[in-house]
Amino acid sequence: MIDLDASYPVEGGVVSWQFVQNSSAMVRPPRDQSYAIFYAYTELWFDEARDLWIAVGSDDYSRIWINNLPVWASGTQHKPWRANEGYRKVHFLKGLNRVLLRLENGQNSSAFSLRLCLQSNP
Repeated sequence: MIDLDASYPVEGGVVSWQFVQNSSAMVRPPRDQSYAIFYAYTELWFDEARDLWIAVGSDDYSRIWINNLPVWASGTQHKPWRANEGYRKVHFLKGLNRVLLRLENGQNSSAFSLRLCLQSNP
């Protein structure tokens, strides 16, 4: 269960969800740091159910769930971000769709992206 108002105790402090809006495909987590795990969450609304292609990129390892179903897992190697790292065709439900991304960073900075092609047959 995702509680965007919750705070979680961790070694050395407390973490909580932060709203981030980004104008480019590549998103860097706030307070980015080496050897850390980050989560991103969003909700998408569709008037009709549809199958769409997603493009995923991450630096370093990422996993994505849509409506609690795993739709993506990148390789576990350290790698730079690329917007076209992988593609998946995903079924989105009519109404609300919940998207959760987990990003595991190795050394240096991290980044991720998730893009949707809104045309059913690009």
